Amino acid sequence: MDDRRPELFKLSNQLIEVYVQDVFARNEVDLNKLKDRITDEQRENIKSTVNMLKEQVDDFLHKQNTRKQVTEDSEEAKPSESPLRAKIIGKDKEEN
Repeated sequence: MDDRRPELFKLSNQLIEVYVQDVFARNEVDLNKLKDRITDEQRENIKSTVNMLKEQVDDFLHKQNTRKQVTEDSEEAKPSESPLRAKIIGKDKEEN
């Protein structure tokens, strides 16, 4: 999953850019005028919000990967014999 992360970020960024451009075009917003109206404080707030969301996504993905690994490990630890087979083996041991 880690090797695909840059590709996923690139794809998500492209989709966001297309979506934002579409919204601006529908509402006839001029990007140059908009950039001039945003204060430095607003820019910093937007950057900190984006960074916080990225951290939350990374934490979520890390937790999901950890859960998946734990599940896979527990499945590998289980014996592959069926309950019926276990009963038959148990009866064989009792008879002996």
